[in-house]
Order: sequence, then C-alpha cells, then structure tokens
Amino acid sequence: MLLIPFIILTFFTDENIQKKEENKEKEEGQEQKKLILLFIDKYPDKMKYKEGEIFDDTGLILKAYYDDNTSPQIFDYTIDNKSPLTIYNTKISFSFREKTSSLYIEIINSDNIKIIPNPSSLKYTLEPTKDVITRFEIEEADLNDWIIYNDDNNYPQNNIIERNDASRNYFLSGLEKDVLYESKLIFYINLQFDAKIEISVSYSQKEEFKNEEYYMPLIYSFIADEKNNIEINNDNQYLNRRDDITKWQLIKYKAFNLLKGEHNITLKVLEDREKGTPNIDYINFKTEESKEIIDIPSNDFHTLLQYQYILEPDPNLIYK
Repeated sequence: MLLIPFIILTFFTDENIQKKEENKEKEEGQEQKKLILLFIDKYPDKMKYKEGEIFDDTGLILKAYYDDNTSPQIFDYTIDNKSPLTIYNTKISFSFREKTSSLYIEIINSDNIKIIPNPSSLKYTLEPTKDVITRFEIEEADLNDWIIYNDDNNYPQNNIIERNDASRNYFLSGLEKDVLYESKLIFYINLQFDAKIEISVSYSQKEEFKNEEYYMPLIYSFIADEKNNIEINNDNQYLNRRDDITKWQLIKYKAFNLLKGEHNITLKVLEDREKGTPNIDYINFKTEESKEIIDIPSNDFHTLLQYQYILEPDPNLIYK
C-alpha cells in the first residue's frame, strides 16, 4: 500500500520533467522564429506577501508569442527578484531571450492591510492614503533640529546609517551615551480627509545594548501639532532584548484623530534618559476616514476630549 503514493508521485514528477524537457526542445527549435513578446497567461497562486517573504512563482504560466502566431509555454525564464520582499519590491519581472513581462504584487501586514510607500513628492511631508498603511522613512525627515550631544562629546552623534536589513537600506542611528539635551525631529502630514490614525514605529538596538530591555515612553515621545502626545499601547511599551540587532521590532501607538489639512508630527528624544537610545527605521501610518471628528472653534477653551463629552451624551461612544 505504501508503494502506491510513491509510484503515483514518481509518475507525475517524471511526467512534469518530461514536459519541461519537451518544451525546452520546442523552445530550442523556435530559434529560427522571431520572438515578438513575452506574456503572462496565468498569474501565480500567491499575489500577497508579508515583508521578508520570498516571491513564489508557483502557478505562473508564462508564454512567448512568435511571428508565426505560435504561443508555447516558457519554463526557462529568469526572475529579477529572489531576495526578501519589501514594500519597494512590488514589481516582479520575468525575462526570456531579451524579452520581459512583469506583474505587481501587494505587500501586506499581519492584518492583511496593504502597505505602500509614502506617495508624497514633497520632502519631509507625509500624504496618507485611505484604508491602507502608508510608510514614512525616517531618513526623509528634516534632521536640522535633531542635534543631540552625548555627555562626553561636543558634537552631534545622530547619523543616517546604511544597512541592508533596513526597509530602504537606511535608518536613523540611536545614541551610545546618556542623552544630555532634549532634541526633536519634525515632519509634516497633509491629510485630504478627516482621519483616525494609528502609527507603529520600527525600532532596533545597537550591538552593545541588545541584551537590555527598554521602556520606550521614557526615551522617545511623539507629539501631534506640538500639543497632543501620542501614547504607546499599554501592551507594547518595551523594546525587547534581542540576539540579532538586525531584527526590528514594530511598536504600536494609540490611535488619534486629525482633521483634514496640514499638521506636523514631532519626534522628541528626551533628555537625561538611559543610554542606548534605539535606532529608528520607519513609521507606518494606518489611516481611516473619520466622520466623527469635531472641529473645536479657535476661541473655545475646551480640549477635544472635553468637547466630545459636551456634545455626546453617551460616554461609551467617545473615542479617547
């Protein structure tokens, strides 16, 4: 009985090998014909990937079109990307005899939400898209106000570092000593709609501090429009110990609301804090259109939360 599955598997394997060999012979026999184009007859089975996964061409049917109107299936093609995928690798190209055909895949997070690069053409400005996650690379922020001195040096220690494990091969390096002065980094957000926003930040640590656990609210602070502190989720407040410094940890922050228009987000590194300020790679912005944001009159002394309690009789419906 055990031989039957083995015989069947061997039969189909041999049959597939034979088909590929026959097709290769046909391809070699086509050399006298002119190859017009390469086209995808059937997409691969998998079209959505998480970052770090490798593209899988299982199920792909690629065909060549010749000048005699024949279209044989092609097996002997090359794939341009066999490395771990990022949001910047959504185009996959296949080549055969100097002809190329391409398809686009989606990069998603663990909740199956699409992640895209920041579409803004303006430096330091984020332009989120509805119902997706938009990524802002921290090296694109304005570093003019990010001037931090260590306690035993009189020159700035912040650097943009090139390293392959970062999302676009660059990250903002953390500090090695105690932070002597508070400093800040500012970027801008341009919203085309009233939005509920959740951010998550990719952190890692230097080799000499990888065995330490860090309480992040005491190190970095995010502030919207210079007045509203963006808090970290209660269950996600520690940067964990790690064996490998190239393993980045995504720390999530509590959702907040912003009205349509231009805003600024300030990232502060707090003074007199523990040494080993972590590295930062990118910030992900999950944005949903909100119909419930209240525009407080400029001459009103209430906070947004107070205003919500005034206008909404049911406290359970108020998003804090």
